[in-house]
Amino acid sequence: GTHCHPQYLSSIFRLNKEREAPPLLETMICYRNYNIWKFSRALQFFIFNLLQLTIYAYTSATPETVLFNVRLNELCVGGRVEEAEHLLLNSLACSLSMDENDCLKMGKIVAVECSLDLKWHNVEPDIASFNTVMNGWTKHQRKQVRRRAEDLLKKLQMMSEISQQGDNGADFGGYTYPQPNEVSYNIALNGLAKGGAPEMAEELLAQMEVSDQAWKNPTLISYNTCIDAWACSNSKYAHIKAGNIVKKMIRKGIEPNTITYSNMIRCYRPILAEVDDAAQQCEKILWTMKKKAKESSDPSKIAPNVVTYTSVIESFAKSKHPKAATKADNLFREMLVHEDTPAPNLRTFR
Repeated sequence: GTHCHPQYLSSIFRLNKEREAPPLLETMICYRNYNIWKFSRALQFFIFNLLQLTIYAYTSATPETVLFNVRLNELCVGGRVEEAEHLLLNSLACSLSMDENDCLKMGKIVAVECSLDLKWHNVEPDIASFNTVMNGWTKHQRKQVRRRAEDLLKKLQMMSEISQQGDNGADFGGYTYPQPNEVSYNIALNGLAKGGAPEMAEELLAQMEVSDQAWKNPTLISYNTCIDAWACSNSKYAHIKAGNIVKKMIRKGIEPNTITYSNMIRCYRPILAEVDDAAQQCEKILWTMKKKAKESSDPSKIAPNVVTYTSVIESFAKSKHPKAATKADNLFREMLVHEDTPAPNLRTFR
């Protein structure tokens, strides 16, 4: 049912013959008679990666690079991100015909396992390879480890600049490191946000803002991610930082959306029990969203959703405002009665 080019499908069968079986198919065969849940999980991974391969088939990547990216994604989804990064760096070392000392001299990696996986010895990783591993780090179970997405971005940034200097740069055996793109920077921002490093996220955002390269300039997603970083930080100054970011993006002509304002409301959580009007400020943001939705040609982009309403209700629940209970009840009834408001979900009832 896919539209893969025959070259890609023939590569699958060729690699199947050379490597005995692709990793995903091996997993499915092993789990078929072992555990139905694990088999269904393996089948899910297989279908997802087959769809991903179909998408890559329309890009300029070689069949080997496409399958390599699918393998990296499989490792990341399975929680084996460190293995995925080692595989990526090892394939680079092999593509560049470098040994361990050469890699260390170039500053490309701190430590590399040079017992290379010969299955991928002809692969030249592209930007999707790096983005896949970076995205894997953002989903790591340990909070601080998620920041490693930015570390990989910095390595890629440095080596990309060196390899593109032509005759004055380093000799990479004909291989040119891909330039980080907009997705790369947004993934790194997300890693810092989820890793509890809002200051580092804002610093990276500032670097993107001063860049003279258009593709590197921050987008709505970049600003929303940075606000989310402050919302997750539990800092008493988060609401001030978020407000400054929103003012900055409006000056640059980027209009906030529902996610922007919902994240702003979350930034008030650390001060709800201390500042009497904190919950009221959250309610004002809700009113602003309603007003802008009425004036907008596309209300769905700015209209408050169930998360927004629930966050404001929670704000009043934690507030010391004398009329907090009444205000929370009014918002809840508004969600039940009015057709133009979202219906409450399970969290709202809590």
